[in-house]
Amino acid sequence: MITTTEIFIQEKLNFLDETISKQLNKRYWIIYVGIIAVFLSLIVNTPILSLYTHATDHWSSKVFEAQVNHPFTPIQIEEYNPPSSDYGITSHLDKIAFRITVPILGHIFHTGAYSWILFNVISGFLFFPLLVSVIYRYSKNKLLATYITLAFAMSYTGSRFFNDNGFCDGLAWLFLLIPLLYTNIYSVFFCILFASFVDERALIASASIPLFFIVNSNQKKQSIFSLIKVNSRIVITSAVAWLVYFVLRYYLSNTFNLHTGTTMLLTKSILWYHAQKSIPYGIICVFQILWIWFFLGFIYLYTSKHWTVSVSYTFIFILLFFTSIIVFDIERSLGYCFTLLLSCILMDSVSIKTKIKLSRLSFLGGFFLIVPFNTVIRYLNHI
Repeated sequence: MITTTEIFIQEKLNFLDETISKQLNKRYWIIYVGIIAVFLSLIVNTPILSLYTHATDHWSSKVFEAQVNHPFTPIQIEEYNPPSSDYGITSHLDKIAFRITVPILGHIFHTGAYSWILFNVISGFLFFPLLVSVIYRYSKNKLLATYITLAFAMSYTGSRFFNDNGFCDGLAWLFLLIPLLYTNIYSVFFCILFASFVDERALIASASIPLFFIVNSNQKKQSIFSLIKVNSRIVITSAVAWLVYFVLRYYLSNTFNLHTGTTMLLTKSILWYHAQKSIPYGIICVFQILWIWFFLGFIYLYTSKHWTVSVSYTFIFILLFFTSIIVFDIERSLGYCFTLLLSCILMDSVSIKTKIKLSRLSFLGGFFLIVPFNTVIRYLNHI
């Protein structure tokens, strides 16, 4: 028997769906949703102003400036006399030798140490409308695309576009998203290559791009040879991009003596830190309620006996998870799973009606996970 409370809640949820659906009939609805997602991200995870106003005050900005001025010159961190208390950022800077996409862009546009902030923010304004477009293109449902995009904007991953001053993961995520919408071989090739030279984790995440098309082409055959044949254009282009990446990396290493440091990788202190603070809350915040789509996607793949795709997805996820726990910044590392998330959302795991209900839950549930003093409330003490 349906209670009065259940009827009341269902009426309000239906009203919400209808109200949003009416707004989605506008001509430029994708842009509107993208702007709202940016605004929501800024409100829920409001950046600290000093991130922008004092970006060049920290000693690390000198390292970024040097890399922009000379992208292929080896960085000697000890020359900048980093304080011992900044072991986290020091460890990060020890690994940026091959992360040359941002320095090259900064060199071209003369943006100096601000390059990481600037291109990350620009990526955020482009990412959210593109995210709406990708979900709508494959689901043909505006409401689903809207709810998922807004839920993503409220998550930790969605906040990284405007709360990051030295990693520029947002640019890598933008490059990983573009091939899902613009599927020509040039887009796939260059976006994988550029993303991988923003951060090596993007190279692992890019393996999910061919799988994305396999899942959404409804050609999930058992044989790996059949899978490659059906999506040969994307698979081959991705493989070529990976090969070119390693060739270029080898060339840069031998020609310019670039190398990646190995400090603070899989240490006892890192594992203990994650056990104390990251598990489970740090992991949950990465995608918040959107994590439920991973479970649905993997259950669907295994129950449907799509073994090749199932094993491939599982392998990529485990690899990304492993690269996350061996470093301190497990949250931003797990953010690279977002391409797997999109695939799980767009699978035929449940009916479109159920998908809309789950996407609405993902969006509304995000409000219960808001940390008050991560919002604009943090500036009340300046009034």
